Amino acid sequence: MPMHDPLTTRSTGALASLACLVASLGVGTTLAVRGGNGYALFLLFALALYVGSRAGWTRGYLAPLVRYRWYTAAMCAPLCTVAVQQLLFGSFLPRQFDAWSRLVMILPIFLLLCRLPAQRLCWLGWGCVLGAICAGLWGGWQAWHNVLTPTNRLGNSYTNPIPFGNTALMFGFMSVLSIGWDRRPRLTAWPKTIALLAGLYASYLSGTRGGWLMIPLLILLLALQNGWLRHARRSLLLLAVVVALGAGLATTQGVRTRIDAAEHDVASLLQGQRDTSIGLRLQLWQASTRLFAQAPVFGVGKGHLERNLRAMSARHEVDQAIVNERAHSEFFSTLAEMGLIGVAMLALFYFGLGFHFWRELRNPDRVVRTAAFMGVAHAVAIAVFGLTIDVLVAVPAVGLVALFSATLLAIIESRRAAGVPMREPTAAHATATRAETGGSANG
Repeated sequence: MPMHDPLTTRSTGALASLACLVASLGVGTTLAVRGGNGYALFLLFALALYVGSRAGWTRGYLAPLVRYRWYTAAMCAPLCTVAVQQLLFGSFLPRQFDAWSRLVMILPIFLLLCRLPAQRLCWLGWGCVLGAICAGLWGGWQAWHNVLTPTNRLGNSYTNPIPFGNTALMFGFMSVLSIGWDRRPRLTAWPKTIALLAGLYASYLSGTRGGWLMIPLLILLLALQNGWLRHARRSLLLLAVVVALGAGLATTQGVRTRIDAAEHDVASLLQGQRDTSIGLRLQLWQASTRLFAQAPVFGVGKGHLERNLRAMSARHEVDQAIVNERAHSEFFSTLAEMGLIGVAMLALFYFGLGFHFWRELRNPDRVVRTAAFMGVAHAVAIAVFGLTIDVLVAVPAVGLVALFSATLLAIIESRRAAGVPMREPTAAHATATRAETGGSANG
């Protein structure tokens, strides 16, 4: 038994509210305040160490790490893999530990969040609203002052346009997905829908073509969450709305410019001109594959991609223009720098990030089910975004992934501890749940 658990004292409400508020603001300020989620992570880490030390780090306290073992493994795998690689290579590059250390640091924070009320942890939804609206307002200000051009797309001083647009897009959809756990969804739907529009607007201004690939998947998850596909008329109506919106956006100048640029790049590539945006990226991926062939098991070493590309350029094997620190793809960067071991690590990371949420998609409890849909959407988004950008490189991006996933999983654990059944509902239970939530249960 713990010597003294501060979460059982009179200060429970204050401490719980502080931790949940910090987690929510840490997510919401990612695009608005430089180091926003970093400050939140370190404050939560200090609180987690305090609570854990007072509770005694007992087996019961640590139980969530075992219960959600795939998530725990996913958070530990990247840092452990690069540590083993550096030991084998006999090199030490501290910088390569910086971002991934946040994934390990989140585990004691996760234990802290698991002990907090799910109702307050659900403030995370308003953190997403804050993040999306801040991104949209920043985009509106930039557009109003004519700062944005085809070559100067929406971003900020510490986030380039691609991750900026991807994050804003994710915040917008997470805002409307979180309506599912609200007690008064008709009231909260308005500000959260505005947040969705703000996130889409920021994504539009950023011109993130790779991120736009995620929009149909997010719409599908939103439809599944609300049972829209259960009825043919609703499915057809949803399809019509999506097609109409897509057609309308395709005619706007911003989207048309990005599509025309892509078509021009492809046409130039077919004519043998490889110095376009898409052509250079393909060259970079090809060069990464060649580096993998030279060191297929452990790669050339994390942090050594640019040096190896420069050496290849000196030997006239690749164009000087593609010499870069990253491969502009999570997969190809990992393939070149960490080989098969790194690819296995990346697969484990994606799997562990989404597995425990996937299992709860049909949970009879609406709060758990909503957290599960948000968790799956988040895991899929990180994988899709990683096709065209290195997500797990920038410290703010990794911090956001860690904090967001830990809070969502803590909501599920908090509800489990409160007695919510962690299994698929029976037919009778599912019918009762749909009646209680107005027919919004997942089908």
